[in-house]
Amino acid sequence: MAIPGALRFLANVQETDKIIYPPAKHAQMICALYENFGIKPVIGNTSAEAGNKQPTIMEMSVNNKLSLALIRFLQYGEDFEQRIHETLYRVKREGIQVVQVRLNLEDPQTSIVAEQLEKKGFIFTGILPGTTGGDLMSMQYFNGIAVDYDAIHVFSNRGQELLDYIRRHDTMGGIN
Repeated sequence: MAIPGALRFLANVQETDKIIYPPAKHAQMICALYENFGIKPVIGNTSAEAGNKQPTIMEMSVNNKLSLALIRFLQYGEDFEQRIHETLYRVKREGIQVVQVRLNLEDPQTSIVAEQLEKKGFIFTGILPGTTGGDLMSMQYFNGIAVDYDAIHVFSNRGQELLDYIRRHDTMGGIN
């Protein structure tokens, strides 16, 4: 299976290599972000299996003052899409403006789950390597708000590249 772009599969994965399962759409950017930390990831082969037959396990916290919900998935299950649907219904009902989801990049189902989230309006916003329980990919859902990307100040070239990348993938397109 070939992934477009500068990505490569290594036949002999060494013990020190980081195997990740990003969505193909964002794999090149994710690898570039890892390389910024001095890590050369290996893109794992995502299984085409139906996924986990167990229920989805997620942690969700809501900060009403910041109008932010943070979700971390501990296990993707067969009810994943239903759980996201229920969560977005709650977010809209309660007027929460931003939902941040963290997905485990070391889980082979993450690439599939990320694609499902994008269909619901989530966008890729970065990675959090080195966290307890695995490296994480961050996605956000903006509930009725448009981000003013011009008001965001970054302090590195890689940071600017990431911000430009996020802006290009934001369905609202940001404020110009």
